[in-house]
Amino acid sequence: MSAPAITIADWKPRESGTLRGFFTAHLPSRLTLHELMLHERDGRWWVSFPAKPMLAADGAALRDERGKVRYGAPLIEFTSTQARNRFVEQVLEALRQAQPQVFAMERAL
Repeated sequence: MSAPAITIADWKPRESGTLRGFFTAHLPSRLTLHELMLHERDGRWWVSFPAKPMLAADGAALRDERGKVRYGAPLIEFTSTQARNRFVEQVLEALRQAQPQVFAMERAL
């Protein structure tokens, strides 16, 4: 018997650079990951995970020379590249099923 699939919820489109939107993933293990980010560049799709901003001594978010918030160590980490890649592929497949319009550009290429 196979495990239940990953399900996607709370899709929020947001186009900025490579970012295409935010979403929530419900995993078969009953773990829910909020604010995952879908990215695309040159037909390559990937998922990134929420991160904690780096803070100055006064508690304000540190910013780079372009004024963008700087992020520190990841909050979610996989023990191997293979595990991360497998997870991302499963999430992308769930996204393709839940939000096919987002990937419509992929079929047009």
